[in-house]
Amino acid sequence: MTYLMKQLVLLLGVLGTLTGGAQQASLVWPSAVNSTARTQLFDQDWRFLRDSVPGAEQPSYQDDTWRRLTLPHDWSIEDLPPQQAGTVAGPFARSSAGATSTGYAVGGTGWYRKTFTLPPATGAKRVSVRFDGVYRNADVWLNGHHLGFHPYGYTPFIYDLTPYHTGSGIYRHVWLTIAESIHVAPWGITVTTPQVSDSAAQVQVRTVVVNQGSIAAPVTVQVLLQTADGRVVNSTRKTATVAAAGRTDVTQTLTLAQPKRWSVETPYRYRAVVTIRQGSRTVDSLSTPFGVRTIHFNAQTGFTLNDKRIGLKGGCVHHDNGPLGAVALDRAEE
Repeated sequence: MTYLMKQLVLLLGVLGTLTGGAQQASLVWPSAVNSTARTQLFDQDWRFLRDSVPGAEQPSYQDDTWRRLTLPHDWSIEDLPPQQAGTVAGPFARSSAGATSTGYAVGGTGWYRKTFTLPPATGAKRVSVRFDGVYRNADVWLNGHHLGFHPYGYTPFIYDLTPYHTGSGIYRHVWLTIAESIHVAPWGITVTTPQVSDSAAQVQVRTVVVNQGSIAAPVTVQVLLQTADGRVVNSTRKTATVAAAGRTDVTQTLTLAQPKRWSVETPYRYRAVVTIRQGSRTVDSLSTPFGVRTIHFNAQTGFTLNDKRIGLKGGCVHHDNGPLGAVALDRAEE
């Protein structure tokens, strides 16, 4: 099958005590997983092949000849053709098979494989993998199990690896999460400031709590508001019961006295720290930054931020970094 856009096929291989990890380790270099970190960067020790090959989704497939690399990665800026004025410029060629569909870059099909070891301490915890961005048409397997297909190239996506583990390119970061059965859902914290004045701001924190266990669970959700330097300025807690194999939304409202406004000149941010407890045991804790500001649009004044009119200037700015390709290099993104 021919694809004009970049077609990606990804394989995650997990080594564990039930799969004979030592035998598979002769084929690849397994990465160690930190059992104490809830979410950890998963960019290291991937294998890559720019080709379409049968059977590469199987754990037994030998990929020892594939290139070893660290993500993020963009193969469209590799192996550049000879430069020719008016025909070839950097990674862009008029003869590209994808033409405008691939931005006159090479496109094609690529495979990525990664083998990693989950520590025994993982136990009954839930393990998931999050891709910040894969361009595009990404099929993902784990130990031969097809986890899913993600067609869009610009949005993040998550797969639950727990049922399947035993014991162009991926141009953005990849993260591995190990959490308890009761935890905050992915992107499960939302902070809004519905009322803002110079004397006080109302802060609403909505938390989605997930229970992937087999029995209903009472939990306590605590929210701390912190300043940019980590000082706690308010806190609250609320109890809820999360049904087995269910989820519940917990909304809490706090007051922030004399808030510092977020603005273009002074982008000050607070932090909301959410902690989930069962009895005295902490089962999950996450935080998210937020700014306090007011925005308004109308036909007479245009856009105002904190009651100050600001002219909006736009541009056609793509996600890539020119000759650096689409790779999300942190320094280049700045």
